[in-house]
Amino acid sequence: MTDDTITDVRRDQVIADLRKLADFLDDHPEIPAPMYVDASVLPRHNGSAQTEAQAVTEVERIASHLGTPVAVSHGNYTTTVSFGVVAFRAFVVTDEAMARHRALVSYEGAVTPDDEAV
Repeated sequence: MTDDTITDVRRDQVIADLRKLADFLDDHPEIPAPMYVDASVLPRHNGSAQTEAQAVTEVERIASHLGTPVAVSHGNYTTTVSFGVVAFRAFVVTDEAMARHRALVSYEGAVTPDDEAV
């Protein structure tokens, strides 16, 4: 099986599973529907990019097909198209952003707020 075949199989599975979810919700009105649905593509995790630079290029490529801009915020690259409450998003968390996040959470538990101030 080639990488393209794996991608095609995965794509077909995602589409089929989304239809199953829609049918399930349609058949079970007693079950609440999600408030939002967010379908995300992370190029470094789905195998379409090996490096950060390749992942950024992949998000840019996806954005060009969607006709949406790439937002860059705090070192992260994101493009999104929304269908009402359903969103399709492609994003990259850069190594720099992940390092900042790890540094921030390294303080977790080191500071305890005064209960009266909360």
